[in-house]
Amino acid sequence: MNLPSLITDQGPQTVNIYQAFFIEKITNENTRDAYLVAVKRFLDWCKDRCDNLQGITKNDVSDYVSGHPGSVRTIKQHLSAVRKLFEWLETKGVLNDNPATGIKIPQRAENNRPKTPLTAREARHLLDSIDVSHLVGLRDRALIGVLIFSLSKISTALTLKRKDFLERDGIYYLRFPKKGGNHLVPIHHLELEYLRTYIDAAGEDWLDEDYLFRSSDRSRRRNKLLRQCMTRKGALKMLKRRIKEASLSSSIDSRSLRGTGIVEYLRGGGDIETAARIAGDSPSSIENYINRHAPVGQLEVNRIEI
Repeated sequence: MNLPSLITDQGPQTVNIYQAFFIEKITNENTRDAYLVAVKRFLDWCKDRCDNLQGITKNDVSDYVSGHPGSVRTIKQHLSAVRKLFEWLETKGVLNDNPATGIKIPQRAENNRPKTPLTAREARHLLDSIDVSHLVGLRDRALIGVLIFSLSKISTALTLKRKDFLERDGIYYLRFPKKGGNHLVPIHHLELEYLRTYIDAAGEDWLDEDYLFRSSDRSRRRNKLLRQCMTRKGALKMLKRRIKEASLSSSIDSRSLRGTGIVEYLRGGGDIETAARIAGDSPSSIENYINRHAPVGQLEVNRIEI
């Protein structure tokens, strides 16, 4: 763990408390990686303004947030990381109060909108452009399929395990985690084809606790996957490579793919409330993807035609 100097300057006890925060409080690996980056960036920024950790004030946090070059989504995540760390340090007696309490992000409505979705033709081209003659290609196509057809966030898709791909009364589902419990999403017929082909091609006994989307072997053997989960960083790198290979815009990312599924679902007559249930999100978040050409109507996942 690459430690900020404001932490190491406090001595070994504070270092241990700092490290314990990421181990004990942040149990999700992807969130931990993101928080480590966010917190270090903030504390490194602070070292030119503050003599020590205790010298960080609300004004410092506010100035950092106001000058942050990232999107609203990124700023929210970074502020959350800083606020939770300071809360932890306060409870452990390192700080007397939490200087991030009450800090709000600046209003940047233009940055708060999701990435522009692909057209249905572009999404079809992206899926068809992937070389599926090997296991890594099958995995990548299956993951992209989940982002589009299950309207999933990439961090959520990466938490899926083999046991979360299930069948009940002849219908296949993905079981996504959600606050307060899990929710089942019926699998689109193309998405089901991608997932079954990928799982069958692995050709080994899958354990219930195996992650569905697993890292590839470091030797770059295309028919070998490890038991460990793909990292968010690795998955985003894969998406960037696949998008480039398909000669699509470099501005496309995982949110674009999710947005593609949402917009095409609505174009097919689906309604916002149902889209929100599929996506495990709020209707207001779904509305961000709507444009004047996406009529609102009725039902089912298989309305997404790609």
